[in-house]
Amino acid sequence: SLRANVHKERLQMEDFPMPASWPRYPSHWQLAEYLQAFAAHFGLNGLYKMQTEVVSCRRHDGAEQGWSVTYRPAGSDAGAEQTVQVDAVVMCVGQTCAPFVPTYPGQDKFRGQVLHTSQYRGQAPFQGRRVLVVGAGAASGTDVAQDLSFGAKQVFLSVRRGVILLPRFLGGKPNAEWFERNVWNYVPLAWVLRLLTIMINMMTYETFGTGSAEYHGIKGPSVMDTVRTRLDEVKISDWTATDCNNLTQRVAMGAVRMKGEIESFEETGVRFADGSFQELDAVIWATGFKRDCTGLGCNVGREGEESKCIRLWHSVFHPDLPGFACCLQTHPYGSHWAVADMEARWIA
Repeated sequence: SLRANVHKERLQMEDFPMPASWPRYPSHWQLAEYLQAFAAHFGLNGLYKMQTEVVSCRRHDGAEQGWSVTYRPAGSDAGAEQTVQVDAVVMCVGQTCAPFVPTYPGQDKFRGQVLHTSQYRGQAPFQGRRVLVVGAGAASGTDVAQDLSFGAKQVFLSVRRGVILLPRFLGGKPNAEWFERNVWNYVPLAWVLRLLTIMINMMTYETFGTGSAEYHGIKGPSVMDTVRTRLDEVKISDWTATDCNNLTQRVAMGAVRMKGEIESFEETGVRFADGSFQELDAVIWATGFKRDCTGLGCNVGREGEESKCIRLWHSVFHPDLPGFACCLQTHPYGSHWAVADMEARWIA
């Protein structure tokens, strides 16, 4: 059921557009088809190895020497390792290698199923069960909660603070199209987020009454935070802009119930900060990833200096490692693919 939360014109590579007949928000099947078609069009088939683990990338500083890359089939031991000599290395593993899972008192005592959204594949294993989704995230938490709500006995969504509900369509257009004009480059981020919040409240949800998000327990940023005159970009950008799709409707119908911050775990469920307790069969963490350079996937550097944690210039190049670059070690708002496309051109 997974679909992109960025419209296709922002997802596609600049020199390889997606088919005009596809929906504005393609399915994961279509995205896989697009990547395979991209590889075939540019002759990349046969130039990559799937199910392969890179063990290390070692730099050699001698004349006409570059990098030694050691790899092996996924799941195999050191005896299956092979090494290839290359002129340059580009690390493209991104920032979603290491899931982040918070810790709470009694967490190890919980007897139900626990997993991260990166491990979620569908609602079938959760039919007739009580499931807590922790965190809204940029999209994963609300997506998973909505998907589960069509089969689970009851879905609960726990969020610690207010969220900006971002529908995929605003006024008949994908939400990002409203902010693609260059004029927004000259508006402070705090004002952009403030205007975004007010516009969504006006165009998408009732401000008051039984149809409002607030009525059903979905807390948004406070009114004072929205209208205050002091430009505090750090505080305002802490608001979570969440791709909500049909979350408000699912909450309004009772299929998803909103909960606050977790206080502790018990054997059969979770106790929340407001003192309430809920029995649960499963907990799904929508708490993101450890977004830093420790997710490089393997040790990188000169012999004896290899590390998974290195600092990069503009999140792409390392000043002391010629012939080495990273792609998508940034965390952009919007399309990651568009950023990867631009970084790849810069690296090339």
